[in-house]
This record gives sequence, C-alpha cells and structure tokens, in this order.
Amino acid sequence: MRGVSLFGFTVIFGLLMALSCSNEMESCDYSGPTRGLSLAGAEFASDVEGFSNLNHGRLGSSYIYNSKRTIDWFAGQGVELFRIPFRWERLQPVLGGPLDSAELLALRENVKWVHDAGGRAILDCHNYGRYAYQEGKFIIEALIDHSYGERVVVSQEHFADLWVKIGQAFARTDARPWAYGLMNEPHGTKRSLWQKATQHVVTCIREAGDNSLLLIPGLDWSSSERWVRANGAKSWVQDPLDHFAYEAHAYFDADGSGQYRWSWEEELQRDPNIRQRAAKRLNPFLSWCAKNKVNAFIGEFGVPATNAGWGEVLQGALQIMDQSHVQGCYWAAGEWWGPYPLSIQPDRAFTHAPTQLGWLMGRN
Repeated sequence: MRGVSLFGFTVIFGLLMALSCSNEMESCDYSGPTRGLSLAGAEFASDVEGFSNLNHGRLGSSYIYNSKRTIDWFAGQGVELFRIPFRWERLQPVLGGPLDSAELLALRENVKWVHDAGGRAILDCHNYGRYAYQEGKFIIEALIDHSYGERVVVSQEHFADLWVKIGQAFARTDARPWAYGLMNEPHGTKRSLWQKATQHVVTCIREAGDNSLLLIPGLDWSSSERWVRANGAKSWVQDPLDHFAYEAHAYFDADGSGQYRWSWEEELQRDPNIRQRAAKRLNPFLSWCAKNKVNAFIGEFGVPATNAGWGEVLQGALQIMDQSHVQGCYWAAGEWWGPYPLSIQPDRAFTHAPTQLGWLMGRN
C-alpha cells in the first residue's frame, strides 16, 4: 500500500482484528501457533500424464503421507501447525461417493500423530479448483461448476459433499483437524462461480453441525499480492459461526511463482528493493482483510537457502505476519522432496536441518 508505513498498517490491522474477534476469542482461535509448515507428499504424482479419479497412483509408490518420525521431529523443533495436503481424486474416487478407506486411514493417522505431538492439523484439498474426471478414455480437468458440453461434471454439491463427509469421518475420532483448507490455489474459473461454490460449502458444513475453522482460498493461485484484483473489494463468505479465515499464498521471487528461477544476485539486479518485497506481496491481502474485518491466513510461503538475502526477506515476511497476528505455513517439508530448493525436510538420519528452518523459527 503506497503512502502507508508498515507500523501504521500494523496498528490499523491489529485494531480491526481485535474488533472482529472481540465477541468470542474462541471463535477466531488466533492465540495459537504462528509457525507452521506443509507436509507435502500425498499430492505428489498428480501431474503425471493420465492421472484421474480412476488412475491416481498407489499409496507408497506414487505418493506418500509423511511418517510419525517427521511429525515428531518438527514438533520437537517448535513447529505447532501442520498443513496436510491430499488429492480429492484419491480420497473420493467417485464424486458424491464414499471416502476411500485406505486414504482416510492415512489422513487420520497423520492428524492423530500431529495431535499426539501437541500440534494442530490442517487438511488441505490440493486440487487447484478442479477434479481430474475420467470417462472412458477421456480425462477432463473439470473446474467446479463449469459446464462441459451441456453438463456440469463437478458441481458445488460435489465440493460440499467431500467436506461434509470428511467432517463426519473425523467426528468419531479423538484427534480432529484444527482447520479445513477448502481448496489449494484455485485458478482459471470465474469469480462469481468460485464465490458461490465456497459459500455453498461453508453453508453445508455448518448445516451438518461441523464447527471447524474454515480456510477460504482466493482465486489466481490465492496470490496475496493480486488478491483484490482476483477476488474483488469485499468479503463474500457468510458464516453463522464467524469461524473462518481467508487464505492467501505468498512467494518472493520476481514473478511470485515460487519457482525461484533467478539467483539472488540476478533478482537484486532486477529489483534493488527486493528486501522490501515481503511487504509488497503481503500488504494487499492483509489490508483487504483489515478493511473487511475478517481473519487472514498465509497458507504457503517459502524461500531457497542459496543466499542469506532470502533469509532477510523471509524474516521480513514473518515480522509482518507476527505484528498482524496472522498465522501461516511454510512450503514445505516432506520425505520425498530430495533436492527441492525450498524444502525444510531434514536428512534421512534426522541430524541436519536445512537453513530455512532456522530462519522460520528465528534461530539464524
């Protein structure tokens, strides 16, 4: 936001957050953890050719849910919030049908391990606003509520059915998710359709008696910088419990993709103000939430460890989040990452922590 100092913005945002949460602190539950991470793995191999609800790979060979050892290790490092991605096609291979028992068991195990380690779990439907639907030999990357020919392949009713059934499956367990991340990085759809679909999911979840915290993603890959342009000026969700937050994502490379194609030196040459980039990326979203008196959540952010400058950018982002009382999850941990530059997964012996973990936890 031009012409507004970071300090002034933080004070305004903090006051509005206090106003929005003053009725019941429990309804916002934002006094909890501020450092979290995603446990990538269960969404892997969904970009391979031929992936669909009928051909979604095998658990343990195509994709994984991370182990108790990983969760316990990060909990021991002070991480309290764990975002667990999953693919809709694997959890519910038939739209409107039952949840797959093996997939549900793996999700339940991860949530229980997080709970037993003293953490909180977020379930993240990592589908980008679509569902890979196979009919015969043809696969449609079907956007929610879009018409293909003369029919809607994946409807808002299907979307709501998924989350209602997840809620019912966890209602009978001692370890329940802290929040539902309704959808990861939706894009390519119309604003009106997306806002109508997310409102329908919220309504159905509440009508089913589920009071879980709901994370509502924005369009255009949930970009925090492009939030207003993608989603309009006003909040669109009506929740009778007022127990939701909008979810945005923020990466700090030149194009905001999180791929970090250029070195720090190349980025610095292109943008001498790169160290202030965190504010440029985060403030549009945080300001929008403040103006609308709604809660904010940063579902993904991350940097490579190739230069200490990236640590300064990350720490700047964390300072803004902390001052604004906004929680978030670093992208990402995960046992199958290998040399992925943003990974904070330790080595196989769990003896060496990547540099970014120190930045995240304020130790470097």
